[in-house]
Amino acid sequence: EGDLLLIVGAAKNKCRKLLISSRSFAAASPIWSEMLVTQSISSTSMPTEFQLPDDDAEALCLMLQVAHLALDNVPYSISFDMLYNLAGLCEKYDTIHLIRRFLPEWIQQLLS
Repeated sequence: EGDLLLIVGAAKNKCRKLLISSRSFAAASPIWSEMLVTQSISSTSMPTEFQLPDDDAEALCLMLQVAHLALDNVPYSISFDMLYNLAGLCEKYDTIHLIRRFLPEWIQQLLS
């Protein structure tokens, strides 16, 4: 059960709402952890909303699937644009450890 509603992206047609666990989110990245501390997530029955308007929703969704151990949802191949967007998120949020194990296969698929 999620307690954090991420609103990712700015454009209405590319914006996604993701209900996630704030604990998994914070554990996945020191940057995300700090962001949650400054937002002070409350323990109400309603999920707390957290906006990330500058992030790519599709790439962040993939990264969060890994962070929440939904590994069956991780694709065997991704587009170059997705890899590029993931790289940007990894740099921004210090999350390369989340996708490192998938990189060799994704890159091999792109090169073939």
